[in-house]
Amino acid sequence: MKKHSSSLISVLLLVFSISVRSTTLFLLPVIGVPILFRFYQSIMAKNVKDSFYYFVKGILVLISVLSIFILYLFWAYQRVCTSQSPIKDCFNKSFINIYSYVQDNYWNVGFLTYFKLSNIVFILIGLPSIILSIICLRKPRQLK
Repeated sequence: MKKHSSSLISVLLLVFSISVRSTTLFLLPVIGVPILFRFYQSIMAKNVKDSFYYFVKGILVLISVLSIFILYLFWAYQRVCTSQSPIKDCFNKSFINIYSYVQDNYWNVGFLTYFKLSNIVFILIGLPSIILSIICLRKPRQLK
């Protein structure tokens, strides 16, 4: 059980963090990539038992993490889209993504909406950091 306790704790922490802040869904590869790598190694080693184990483990991690996010979206939809709802889109669609709605109508932001001609100055200010990060990623130094 000790072998699996660190994986279980990390999945539980990720599920909890997604219930608090949905952008932590992007941390799923931190848990998923090592499982995928071990699955690949077990396939290359022709170890059917380990391949099946890592396949099932990966599917369970994916289901547990995504289910909490989907449940939150459904809960928010049920809470916001009532019969007295001021949101017109609630009744036009069978399911509304509450994040997209709030970003569009209250914050005036959204996925890739930052890249506008009026924001080119801010993009140019951040460009040296982006270039430096890419150079450092392509030529990492050995730690001594």
